[in-house]
Amino acid sequence: MKTESALRLSNSELEYRAGLSRKIEPVISSHFMDTISQDQNLQLYTAESLTKQAFRIHSQTVDEVLLPVLVNASRSFAAQRAAAALKRARARSQEYGLADPAFVTAAETITELMFDRQFSRKANLARSRIIVRNDVAKQLKCKLGVELVIPALPFKIRCPFKARGELPDFAEVNMILFFYEIAYAIELVAAMASPAAPRVVARFVVVSDGKRFASIVNVSDESIDRYRLGLAAWIKRLGVEKYVVLKDYWELLQERLPGAMLTEKRDIARDAARVYNEKLDPVFDALDMGRSLAISRTLEPDPEENNPEGRFAALFKSLVYTVNYRSLDRLKLTDTAKQHLYRKITSNLLSPFTSPEAVSGSALTDEDLRQQMLKEVWQATIEYMAEIKSDRDLAEDPILVCLPNAVRWTIHPKKGQFAIMIPSVNGFFIQAWAGSGLFRRTTRGAIQLCSYPVLGIEGFESIPVFEGAGGTLGEQPLFYVDRQCKFEDIESLAIELAKCITRRRIF
Repeated sequence: MKTESALRLSNSELEYRAGLSRKIEPVISSHFMDTISQDQNLQLYTAESLTKQAFRIHSQTVDEVLLPVLVNASRSFAAQRAAAALKRARARSQEYGLADPAFVTAAETITELMFDRQFSRKANLARSRIIVRNDVAKQLKCKLGVELVIPALPFKIRCPFKARGELPDFAEVNMILFFYEIAYAIELVAAMASPAAPRVVARFVVVSDGKRFASIVNVSDESIDRYRLGLAAWIKRLGVEKYVVLKDYWELLQERLPGAMLTEKRDIARDAARVYNEKLDPVFDALDMGRSLAISRTLEPDPEENNPEGRFAALFKSLVYTVNYRSLDRLKLTDTAKQHLYRKITSNLLSPFTSPEAVSGSALTDEDLRQQMLKEVWQATIEYMAEIKSDRDLAEDPILVCLPNAVRWTIHPKKGQFAIMIPSVNGFFIQAWAGSGLFRRTTRGAIQLCSYPVLGIEGFESIPVFEGAGGTLGEQPLFYVDRQCKFEDIESLAIELAKCITRRRIF
């Protein structure tokens, strides 16, 4: 039976879907965060209630029970997708110029796997099947292997609405398993399509680009290093090191990108930042942000024509919940006080406070702080846009210059690349680093692991599970369990997961 708060909040879920007709994903994400942050029915646990609600799981149980359940489910799911890809490749044999389905090879089957809706979304934006097949065939002929690459897993966003800590949790474990499933399925699909051929090796190279944006959003290199070490530890604990490889964005470029191209990239970023500042800094008005953002649509040097809000405004609204505000850091608040103030300001960031109130322990008012935070986001958006442009305006994708034989994947759908499919919750796609790991019951009764903002997770009274035994709780939960996934103890949870876990992204 649902709790009173769950029944009350069911209407909020419907409201969250209101932005789904919008086509631009950053806009959807920002509207979603606006909605949940302004819903006062949603509250984070207090320290006392978090402790009271918490379950603990031993590291040995994680490694010997829980992770094997997830990995086995991933392997089974990959095998299903491999079989489906082979069937589709044979059905499409004529599209590949083959006279008979019996002539289908690993190249066609791997191509169909990449176009699988369970693995990629809006694959129609990617290159044609023939081009992809030819690229895969070339890889197989030259290297007897397939390499895929994606920029992802930068750092855990330090917004108090999204996660309780900066370390990777089961949201990242889930993402690592996505990469593993695709790479492992490629091996299976190749073996099924061409049994007599040498074994195909596949791996997913994850280019962690956190340090690229660290200074822009005020995240320390030390935090990013801890995050990457945590990712590496999870890859090892899952036993998928052969299939998922981590690379740092800047280390990859400095190691493999030609010096002239690296210089050009830095010049583009510097010049773009100057132009953006010249055009957009004068129109910034903290007292009329609606007008400022509307004008930015007409002035931005690199507009996105199919985005009604404009590239700059959409990114601005997303960065509101990404920037680690220096303005707040300077106040030296307790975590609880910082959370309350963060919510108060960000929930009202675009509108002036009509009756400014003093901020406790500071000479500032909430309106002073709002204006300072707005300026931080505005400047961060300019610098972020310039950095992105430094890749986009190069003659070639720098990541593919560094990894020329790899198939390019991405997080957000874009032309010429495969966008990785992740599960949606209430119609929204939440990236691993922008949320916390949550086991939730699907409408079909299965249990799905996904990423969701911690404000929504705790607002619906989900159960936090911490790794370790005895003593105080750790920095952040390992994962949460929705209350619809009823369990009495960790052992019963593991049994329920083994029976009901699903790796399907869409139904």
